[in-house]
Amino acid sequence: MINTSLSLIDLSLGEIIGGPSEKLKKFTSSKVLEDWQGYTNPYGIYELRRLLSRHFQPLYNKELKVSQVLVTAGASMGLSAFYHLFSNQRLLIPNVCFPLYRKTAKQYGIELIEYYIGPHKDWEQTLEQIEKEFINGAKAIIWNNPNNPFGYIAPNYVVEKLCELCEKYKVLCVSDEVYRDFTRDTNITSPSELIPNQTIFIYSLSKSYGIAGIRIGCVIAHPKIIENLREIHWNLGMSTSWIGQEIAKYAIEYLNDYPEKLSKKITNRLNGAAEFFSTKNIPFYSPDGGIYVCIDTKELGIDAVKFTDLARQKMNLQLMPGTAFGNTSSHIVRLNAGVEDAKFFEALHRIEQIYSNVNNL
Repeated sequence: MINTSLSLIDLSLGEIIGGPSEKLKKFTSSKVLEDWQGYTNPYGIYELRRLLSRHFQPLYNKELKVSQVLVTAGASMGLSAFYHLFSNQRLLIPNVCFPLYRKTAKQYGIELIEYYIGPHKDWEQTLEQIEKEFINGAKAIIWNNPNNPFGYIAPNYVVEKLCELCEKYKVLCVSDEVYRDFTRDTNITSPSELIPNQTIFIYSLSKSYGIAGIRIGCVIAHPKIIENLREIHWNLGMSTSWIGQEIAKYAIEYLNDYPEKLSKKITNRLNGAAEFFSTKNIPFYSPDGGIYVCIDTKELGIDAVKFTDLARQKMNLQLMPGTAFGNTSSHIVRLNAGVEDAKFFEALHRIEQIYSNVNNL
């Protein structure tokens, strides 16, 4: 039975709680009173695409053209459009990864192959496995940086070597960078900087601007790839919500410092979690970026599912078991640092109570 004497704290979903800034909320409420726009251009509203091309221009050596930008109904729809384009082929994904990588692949008959990404960092092993599978016929790779769930950020030399391998074996790189604005002061190198014509860059505004649920993401790639993805995206869901696109336009144009402020809040929580877990001798994986921190339940003699069941029933605490991320993460539990400070640090104390009293719970 769930302990209802404690207030519910939910750290299970990948969402930054609290929503957007007050300025963005006020803009949104005023915008819906204006002329209704209905369906928009299949590529997205031109002005938003122009702003996105300008926003991400620093990643590209050559001019980033509007024709290289597609606005999607969230990053997930951009990923789904790629899967549809890539159906019935061999795709390389991380062995610990965002659950939709696997779930969406099953829908399109894609053969999945895995490469090492965790739980412990071993970039040489990662690169060796990637090259091995390229030789064996993988034609595309999903590269998630910072990684979900561990928050690992690949060093520059690793990304450079990955791009060399993609060029050598003529492999397409799908670079999922939805957490790129959350880095804990660690630099990120994107494959877009090195092999732009072989990279499909995927981004979401929901994390960086606190607008989860609006469903606004984007894909940046070669114009020919964008044309193919645009056709698929339209067939899957028609145009992206016009009000969502207007919100995104305003956020990028007038709130360009908001992601950095949000990132600092997340970083402070992650730093606090690292200090707390170290002090309490709770095994954890220190993230380089992203919005999560993972703990390890192996020393308790229980798996992640059992731990999250205890957390829910005894501590009214919702956590994400690592089994959602792959077979190699059965003892990993993911915590979302995107909640208010008071709730997040209270959740850490409840976790410590489980570690201290697991046999009595």
